[in-house]
Amino acid sequence: MLATTPRPTQPRAGEHSHNLCHTPVVSGPAWVGISPTSGDADSVVTLTTLANLSAAPRSDQVTFITTEGAPTVIRTISITQTGAGAPWLTVGADKWNLPTNPQPGGYDLWVTSNQAWQASVSMSGDPWVTLWTPTTSGNGAVGVQVQPNPGAQARSATLTVTTTTGSPTVVRTITITQAGTDDADAPGAIYRVWSSFPVPMLGRVEYPGQPDWIKLVPTETGYWTIGSARPLDDALLDPYGVLYAAGARDIIYQDDDMGGDWQFMLLVHLEAGQTYWLKVDSRGNDMGSYAVWARPGLG
Repeated sequence: MLATTPRPTQPRAGEHSHNLCHTPVVSGPAWVGISPTSGDADSVVTLTTLANLSAAPRSDQVTFITTEGAPTVIRTISITQTGAGAPWLTVGADKWNLPTNPQPGGYDLWVTSNQAWQASVSMSGDPWVTLWTPTTSGNGAVGVQVQPNPGAQARSATLTVTTTTGSPTVVRTITITQAGTDDADAPGAIYRVWSSFPVPMLGRVEYPGQPDWIKLVPTETGYWTIGSARPLDDALLDPYGVLYAAGARDIIYQDDDMGGDWQFMLLVHLEAGQTYWLKVDSRGNDMGSYAVWARPGLG
């Protein structure tokens, strides 16, 4: 006698056991792993199904045949595996703004999909972005290694993630922009241009030791008050502000807590139309969001 107890397969990889008796030989489709493929008397065969990455379902049979005794007994079980549905793919960001000197360990771009996919990167000039683990299926991360930017100007690259199975093909792109060593007189690190006064500007210190640089061009000559405020969500606990003259080399004023509640406040005399640079940094290893504001007058 040959008996099997089949269980339904799943759309993703999984193991399914079948109780057998009398020395069977087992065979099946390539997407079903079989262990063992033969045995003596009572035994358990484990079927391991691979994930079905196609949109359509698939069906096949696993066959069990006795090799001893007469007559030969053949049993089959039918396996139907649901499809993955229409291909989809999402990435963790659509753009990255990176500092001149990126973090040494690189960055991770998270990808989720119901298909196999591949990542690639394109840029002009010498390669400065490299990828590791660029090919996989389902959910995973692409490691992105970025070299320091020795040039004065910002540079950009395009990271593309494309599904390699299923139809239609899904493509997602991420623009990587890296600041130069002297973007409009700014030193390295992420920089922004602040042109609205006194509308606060929001920013975020994303990595310890990687400050934001904000370009300021006052609209009038006189004393100005520049300070920080704490956003409602994901706030930087203790921002530190340093104001530089044009060229971002000579410090005009710096402060940590004069604004109260661990916020900085700078009281400075500025010239209309001149370029100044405000560096917003964190204390220690703190990271988070901040808001900065500026208005004519003291206090």
